[in-house]
Amino acid sequence: MNIEIRTFFYLCLCIVVFNSCAKNHASAKKIASKFERKNLEIQIQTKRFNDLKIRFAELNVTADDSNVVIFIHGAPGNLLTFSEIMMNHELNSVARLIAVDRLGYGSSEYGVPFTSIKMQAEAIETIIDKQTGWSKIILVGHSYGGPIAAKIAIDNPEQIAHIMLLAPAIAPEHEKIMWYSRLARNPPVKWFLSKAWKVATEEKFSHQHELEILEPDWVKLVVPVTYVHSKKDKLVSYQNMEYARMHFINTDTEFISLEKGNHQLSKNEEELIIKKILEVLQNED
Repeated sequence: MNIEIRTFFYLCLCIVVFNSCAKNHASAKKIASKFERKNLEIQIQTKRFNDLKIRFAELNVTADDSNVVIFIHGAPGNLLTFSEIMMNHELNSVARLIAVDRLGYGSSEYGVPFTSIKMQAEAIETIIDKQTGWSKIILVGHSYGGPIAAKIAIDNPEQIAHIMLLAPAIAPEHEKIMWYSRLARNPPVKWFLSKAWKVATEEKFSHQHELEILEPDWVKLVVPVTYVHSKKDKLVSYQNMEYARMHFINTDTEFISLEKGNHQLSKNEEELIIKKILEVLQNED
């Protein structure tokens, strides 16, 4: 088999893999069914942001409403990204847990790119707005969701108690465009990609500029931070942690460096994430 044929089949395999990772248009029935298997009732709700719809799932628990944890996925992804963590009994018994479909994903204007970090943050803020009973809000952002969580905390320091950044893409100088992202913008590859992957591609090409816009605001970050990153991360450079050390100058930050693992911390480091959220809830009391 010559190199051209091998390359063609390799690219086809990549397309299949990428699309399997990017299937994120989950129905309310599918979401409810996933939680029902654990005897948990989930409420699917929507809010309006300007003329746009943003969908989120809220776990029905008897916990004190003052403890709220909001999960923000990366690119691509959807509100099910953190479902296994949300189903942890120790966690969902002490806090109201909310997962969001970011704009462009799930049922939040699916397939339409919204590349602005500011706009993504403001859309999620509509869920928080006027919730006076939520006295302790923790934001958990993975990958592209990291700078969005940070932007919400920067703009709402009195409402947000803590943010957890999981392998966040925050350093503009370390924002690399992968070869498959370039392919995804051009035919014939883009013809086969899901809408979610196309949205993720547009976010990727805009992300460096968006991070440059965000950069002057890091001095306004005063909300405590837990930052977790694997040294083996091949998608978002571990050098983002050094960037955070240089720019998070007005807040208390716990840096957790992992010797093993990869970028998918929401899947592979569930125990650590749950442990750190519970620690924050207990320490903030």
